[in-house]
Amino acid sequence: MISGTCPVDLKYLAQFRERLRGDPALEVEEIGNASVPELIAIVSHLPRETIVLPIQYVRDRAGNSYLSRDVFSRIAAASIASVYAISDTYLGEGIFGGYVVHLAKTGKSQGRCSRTDPSRKDPGRCRPGVVRAVRDDPT
Repeated sequence: MISGTCPVDLKYLAQFRERLRGDPALEVEEIGNASVPELIAIVSHLPRETIVLPIQYVRDRAGNSYLSRDVFSRIAAASIASVYAISDTYLGEGIFGGYVVHLAKTGKSQGRCSRTDPSRKDPGRCRPGVVRAVRDDPT
């Protein structure tokens, strides 16, 4: 799993860590404190059977800001291992889909939910997670 260092990057990384570490069949490694050039170097040497899961990368440890999509497209170009997306916004640069969050639908769903439950008395009812199966075909 790959992420940047800003609080939101780390929050999403923690959520994925919790979900993936629960499966003893998976060997999970986190890269959360590397610069973009370091990430490119790391993924370019990973075995082909590795799955690269970039979570979010908004800021590096030096404080430089990035668009996650730009960083992840560079990672996909450098990696011989498959790179999978968690969001539909990361597709289009050789990154594979799967079940990804559809951000536009999630935003609409959250807006509707907030209007129907403005006090947020039932926050579980308003959680994001509208997903769809997609695949980015780089050919």
